Amino acid sequence: MRLRFLLVLILSLAVAPVFAQSIVYKRFLLPTVLPPEGVPGSFGSLWKTSLLMRNDADEAVSITYYAWGCTIGLCPPPPPTPKGLTFHPRIYGLAPAYGVWMRVDERFADQVHFELRVQDQTRQSAHFGTDIPVVAEDHFASTVSLLGIPVTADFRVLLRIYGTRPGRVRLRYYRINPVLDLPFGADVLLRTDEVPLIKPPENFSPDIDPDTAVVPLTGLNADQATVAIDALDGQRIWGYASITHNETQNVTLITPN
Repeated sequence: MRLRFLLVLILSLAVAPVFAQSIVYKRFLLPTVLPPEGVPGSFGSLWKTSLLMRNDADEAVSITYYAWGCTIGLCPPPPPTPKGLTFHPRIYGLAPAYGVWMRVDERFADQVHFELRVQDQTRQSAHFGTDIPVVAEDHFASTVSLLGIPVTADFRVLLRIYGTRPGRVRLRYYRINPVLDLPFGADVLLRTDEVPLIKPPENFSPDIDPDTAVVPLTGLNADQATVAIDALDGQRIWGYASITHNETQNVTLITPN
């Protein structure tokens, strides 16, 4: 009996550190990550994203989910991600044009860095692309406003909205006061819509795919608009407007501030 008690005690002491060392992750949204082959767009464009990641901590850090994007048969060590290495991670299971949650060991979250860029490959010699912000989950809020979006025929505009969980959001579209430097004349409410935030139809994993809505911005009687977005079901949200010029294919992003 004493031997059995000692064995149980030894095993419990051995297992305890495993539970004590369980990792708490912080989530980061990569709002748009396209498949490696790219996604065709309007006017003959071909859109690709480039993702770089670096761990500046003094030790390897647990980061999920990605695979090594090996092209020459040589791979760096498998995760946890080694320190001091800038590389192109490969995000797998992608639904075109939707976002991805990356999870970083919370203790080192401020020492892991991302660079995400989108570019039209048919015009890459003229434009290096547009930076897309990578957003920590604690920057999500119950209300998001996107200001000064051009809605003339020269541009294609998409609203991309992301939630911490499924639910509805309300979108209020305002025509901006045309005399912006005068402190009177409130914005005019043009329309109100409700849309659901759901997993993309090509859903790969609930741990990877955010709840998302992609909304074309059309049919507004205005030159510039502000869009106020409210979470209706207790979730927290973030979003941006992508504005693509029809002739140059240059992309501008309007994000919450």
